[in-house]
Amino acid sequence: MRKSNVSGWLCFVVLFVGLSLNVPVGAAPTITDLHSFQYADGTDPNSLIEGSDGNFYGTTYWNGGSVFKITPAGNFTLLYRFLPTNGKFLQGDYPVNVVEGPDGFLYGAASSGGPNLGVGVAEPGNLFKVSKSGTGFQIVHAFCSAPSCSDGAEPTNLILGSDGYFYGTTSGGGSFQGGCQYYGCGVMFRISTDGTYTVLYTAQAGQIRLGGLMAATDGNFYATCSLAPAGHPGVCKVTPSLQVSSIFQFPSTLWPASILTQGSNGLLYGSALVNPNSNSFQTIYQLSPSGGSFEQLFQTPIQCCVKIGYSRVIQASDGNLWITNPNAQLWGTVYSITPAGTLLRTIAFSGTNGHSPHYLIQASSGLLYGATYSGGSYNYGTVFSIDAGLPPPK
Repeated sequence: MRKSNVSGWLCFVVLFVGLSLNVPVGAAPTITDLHSFQYADGTDPNSLIEGSDGNFYGTTYWNGGSVFKITPAGNFTLLYRFLPTNGKFLQGDYPVNVVEGPDGFLYGAASSGGPNLGVGVAEPGNLFKVSKSGTGFQIVHAFCSAPSCSDGAEPTNLILGSDGYFYGTTSGGGSFQGGCQYYGCGVMFRISTDGTYTVLYTAQAGQIRLGGLMAATDGNFYATCSLAPAGHPGVCKVTPSLQVSSIFQFPSTLWPASILTQGSNGLLYGSALVNPNSNSFQTIYQLSPSGGSFEQLFQTPIQCCVKIGYSRVIQASDGNLWITNPNAQLWGTVYSITPAGTLLRTIAFSGTNGHSPHYLIQASSGLLYGATYSGGSYNYGTVFSIDAGLPPPK
């Protein structure tokens, strides 16, 4: 099966607009399509990590989803495919990411499906683990196992803390009071490698609802969050003693579109959509952990007719910010800016090597690796690499 590229050729080419129009020096690096997904091995890859063995691991999102392995040279292995039983995805559905645990296993979150389908929340999801060879798949926690789904439902991400525990958030379950009566307000949780699960924070109606977590160097967690009374987004902090507080509220014209990243200067970075209900721009912003120093650093346009996707902001070994824009220059771009917001490079996708890049990491080799929602040989997404001449991270 092959997806249609109609949304691509319907787009109008929009000139690159930003706070700075500096012309990048030298030719743009080549994007290498390491693997084009073919539906049977996954659709729409949505996460990627480098394992301790130097290989890369990730998940695909649609049609049940999958967990895969790919070597730096592009040798691909399908580790696990989430398949239905009598039409039900009892092992999980729509996996959002994997992270390597201290025991060497891959741990991940499936945002839907799971053993407790239809219990309290229609699609509660689960947490799972699988070996890096694809064996030993196991559900380590099925959401809605507690009465009234008080343990949460529909996980949004999973990260590994410095203490060896996994942490994450859910978008549903928890409390069903007030405006959360149908799906729940969500929770923040902790889980160990042996499956010991603990709810750390339960959001209540009219209070803070947490998005995807990031662990910062000050020992706190930071996340974009939904704030009362109108549910407009902000940035929130969770302390080790589980004090949850809002440190910043976005202007009404901005809507966050990425999990936060911390730079070597201690500042938090992320992407947001400007006027997301109309033809929009992607803006890159900075914020201090105290909630000050907010600044929009750089903007790029989002084009007509392409779905709005999520972006990734990282700080690479050259000290600059590298960013994905799934919707710029027809097929999407990767670009870099200085921490002050000066444009350095723009690397555009062609569709055949990927379409709508949204995930980006820097490997121990210095190369950039990432995933695109679609495009590639079969238009089901790609895993790509970019040699931008960057030194290995220290």
